[in-house]
Amino acid sequence: MNLATALSLDSWSTPELNPIGEGCKVNHICPHPDKERNRIRDPSSTPDVGVGARYQEVFVDLLSMKSCLHSRHSRYVLDPRFHNMLTDEDRAFKEQILEFMGGLTTEAMRSSAFETFKSHLQEYGYDSRYSERKNFVKSLEKHRKPNSGMPIISSPLLSPSSPPHTPSPSLPSTPSLKKPYPTPTYGHVFVANNSVCDMYCDAFLCPCEIGDRDEGRVPAGTIHTQFRRRLRNEQKAFYDELYPTDTRKDLTFEENKTLCFFKHWPFARFHNEPLLALPMPVLGEVGFQSWKVSKQEHLELLRKTLTCYFTSTVKLFRTKRVKPLAYRRRYLLALPVIGTGYGNAGDITGEVLKMLLTESCKAVKANDDLDVCIVCADFATFTHCQSMRRKMMKANGSLWPSFNVLNKERWKQAKELAVLAARGELSLFVGAGTSIASGGLSWIALLKKIESDFRPPKLWDGREGLEGVELLVADDLDELCEKETDKYGKRLGLKKRIAELTDRPFPSLLMCLLASLRTKATITQNYDTQAETSLENVNVRQREGRLSVIPYKPVKGATSWVLKMHGCVTAVDDIIITTSDFETFESSKMKALQGLVQSQLMTSHILIVGFSMNDPNYLRIIAEVRAALMGVDSSGLGVGKDKKVANKMFDILGDSKEELRVPDRHSSHVAASFLPIAAVAVLLSAIIAILNKTVEITIKLKNP
Repeated sequence: MNLATALSLDSWSTPELNPIGEGCKVNHICPHPDKERNRIRDPSSTPDVGVGARYQEVFVDLLSMKSCLHSRHSRYVLDPRFHNMLTDEDRAFKEQILEFMGGLTTEAMRSSAFETFKSHLQEYGYDSRYSERKNFVKSLEKHRKPNSGMPIISSPLLSPSSPPHTPSPSLPSTPSLKKPYPTPTYGHVFVANNSVCDMYCDAFLCPCEIGDRDEGRVPAGTIHTQFRRRLRNEQKAFYDELYPTDTRKDLTFEENKTLCFFKHWPFARFHNEPLLALPMPVLGEVGFQSWKVSKQEHLELLRKTLTCYFTSTVKLFRTKRVKPLAYRRRYLLALPVIGTGYGNAGDITGEVLKMLLTESCKAVKANDDLDVCIVCADFATFTHCQSMRRKMMKANGSLWPSFNVLNKERWKQAKELAVLAARGELSLFVGAGTSIASGGLSWIALLKKIESDFRPPKLWDGREGLEGVELLVADDLDELCEKETDKYGKRLGLKKRIAELTDRPFPSLLMCLLASLRTKATITQNYDTQAETSLENVNVRQREGRLSVIPYKPVKGATSWVLKMHGCVTAVDDIIITTSDFETFESSKMKALQGLVQSQLMTSHILIVGFSMNDPNYLRIIAEVRAALMGVDSSGLGVGKDKKVANKMFDILGDSKEELRVPDRHSSHVAASFLPIAAVAVLLSAIIAILNKTVEITIKLKNP
């Protein structure tokens, strides 16, 4: 496997790099559709970044599905919520395992061997909350109204001969947006393991018990309560604007009485100030009493709420002439697995997932300006949803046409990365592109935005195209912010302005999909908190594992970690933006962290996302890595040479401990296992090394 894999949006081909060896290559993936590439005859042209960003999300969604099914495709087998959806073979396996567990004596269950065996069963859903879920499902089934004998759910989309769905002619047309290349694009149904109220999207569904439509309390629901609490604590003024009376008078109800919107949602303000825009919550009825409805009736009621959510929300956006957030070309509607929490549908979770996938596919087929993301709060539900999606795709390949646009090479690359992620051998290196997908700004756009608050842009005059020009402009802006007051009468330092503009707490869809890969290590140069937020929300219902944010919130014994290389909005003084910041970057703290990063990334393959292939910083990082590896005979990867080769690797890592060096006996095998370590671990060393070169270039530009 190569040193790293980089997803490219702005380059059709791989940058010009001198070949060193198979183990030192960086595999560049341009996820643009091949049809698009073939239509462009001019080799000097650049891809449409908007189209590339979309298919980057589609590629990562495919990678996430394959990784999930490769690692823990049977995680839900022992989970009582999915008993009705098991195959005969899985049901027989479950019954025999539970029979065996029930026959164990108390003395046997005290054995250390039993604890080991029980830990393995957690991969199939037999965890610490098994008894709680079992009792919950049994109580629902006991009091549920009997079925009428009809099938629980019909899925016409499973048949390839299903009639096509067309948009409703009565709805207003979507706002005019920039058209992509003439290649046809399709709506897509994504699946993520995260928190639905923390993902950046156009709207998200809040399951509630709406009940009587009087002027009493606002409808209650777990997700809606979380949204209200967060808004009250972080944006009190906006909370008061949205809930002026804190009653049902603040809501408008749809005619079918299953959905309600906020009367005072500031569409106009968010349109004029897109950096302030937030995902819009939509309240939907799921509070159906299971003892009054059968399984079929319950599913039909949930289906009614879901279809109303799709049609009414898109209609509202079109009527208000609202453009999709975050530079997207389609509205992104997110939804949880509705009704399976406190909505009394926990005993039919599998059937609800099948219904969500089916109705979501119908919605994206019927609306050419719509994407949908099903957000699963726990890993068992996420795994079952991915397994269900894969079965539907095999039965009818047209359900996810965006996957079909990716060629065989992309599918092969997704499979290779999925295997690494499933083994825990994949690490993430994310750049500004992952934050731009949530409405953020690139580094250059950020500097230009701050400059526009003072005067018409002049700091870039005569400097465009110069290497290190961003640092020069940042130095001038830093001095400008300290000495002058902006056009709003505010005097604020550069770093504080950057923190205000980059403090975007809602992770993008791309970041949530990457977090669903469950990688152990994530490295970022971004200032925002999206990486740590998305990782903390993985398996949010059960909150398994702990996250360490280095160097700001280190956690001993954490199951995963995030390294913030250039500072964070929570520690404004640590933000690295100017020449002086980069000069002090190699502080003792960063040197200490370097060893930690190297030890954690020893057996990892790095997936680079959110960087431009033409970014000088990115190209210098890759060049330094490859140059550092010139002394290693990479052609021997997987074969191994001798003691000198392996010890040469430790010299590159800067590790002088004698006990880590390779002994004479079995030297070739040990060397073979450690050579990939050099390729990966030296990447972080190179990142720090090239920063000094950046500073030198900047100083030369300032003092020619």
